[in-house]
Amino acid sequence: MDDRLIRLSAALAVPTRFAIYRHVLNTPEGVSVQDVADKLGIHPNVARLHLSRLEEVGLIVGEIEHTGRGGRPGRLYRAVDKSVSISLPHRDYETLADIALTALERFKHNGEQMITAVAEEKGYDLARRYLEEHDLKPETLTPEEIVEHVRRLSGDPGLSPDVEPIDEDAFRLAVHSCAFKEQAFQHPTVCTLHHAYLKGIFRAFLGRSDLIEEQSMIDGAPVCRYIAVRLP
Repeated sequence: MDDRLIRLSAALAVPTRFAIYRHVLNTPEGVSVQDVADKLGIHPNVARLHLSRLEEVGLIVGEIEHTGRGGRPGRLYRAVDKSVSISLPHRDYETLADIALTALERFKHNGEQMITAVAEEKGYDLARRYLEEHDLKPETLTPEEIVEHVRRLSGDPGLSPDVEPIDEDAFRLAVHSCAFKEQAFQHPTVCTLHHAYLKGIFRAFLGRSDLIEEQSMIDGAPVCRYIAVRLP
């Protein structure tokens, strides 16, 4: 087995450390030792040890935080840009995805229409099954309840979403960490796919609706932002 894979597996096998890593992933502006200690309810010294271990195996990177105030400067930790995949036995899904996306992109407009339609239906079907399994009726849910359910569903395909209601008919969604960011720079179709997938999820909760992209990581933005709107 690859030595780095062993070290990564060991580092993430500790529940507290895994939770810290998820928190760092969800906080693109970076976290301090005290941030982690407050978030997880642990002693700062324990948080520092876990962060050091994650940095040691290359999952996060720490930088000196210059605050302009006196005293010892602290460190700010951020997740590295490169995604991590652990599978046993090894499966090269990245190459498979590259082949499929390249083939779709050669169909140009027709390929984009195809993947958009399929991805939206996948998102919609997933959300409908979720609603049925949990005996939920979308029309009876509060905006806050919709937020919680959408967050759970949209977190499955490698996204790390932050969802908040604007009012009863509109929601703001921010994706801070995308597991497919590297592929998206090579294949912008990945963003089209995710956009449509999220649109399908919201359609299951809002009915006739639209998902408007405000900004995207592949355009240089720190996070991807969307507005989901229920249409009349």
